[in-house]
Amino acid sequence: VQFRAYHHREKKPVKFASGEVKLQQHKSDKKNSRIVSRNATGKVMLNLKIAPGMTFNKRSAKGKASIAFIGLRDAAHGPEMLTLQCKPEHVENFHSKLIEMSK
Repeated sequence: VQFRAYHHREKKPVKFASGEVKLQQHKSDKKNSRIVSRNATGKVMLNLKIAPGMTFNKRSAKGKASIAFIGLRDAAHGPEMLTLQCKPEHVENFHSKLIEMSK
């Protein structure tokens, strides 16, 4: 899924990554799931653990769709509100997979 990722440390959301995001789940340990994105050169731009019980809120407005959640991107800043923006036609499937992986 193509996406844009924003953090909400400031008053306005700040974009920190974009591109393709992958949902990865460990073969034997289904509770070990991650959201991962790399740039064109292979550098990891986003690597978040999906914790059991994590909540994901789906939002839609003005032809844009996003999924908001609390995640730990940088230990120095602590947990923060993160938003993954994607096309409206992909948000339902993406959201349901995230919910399934957080069980």
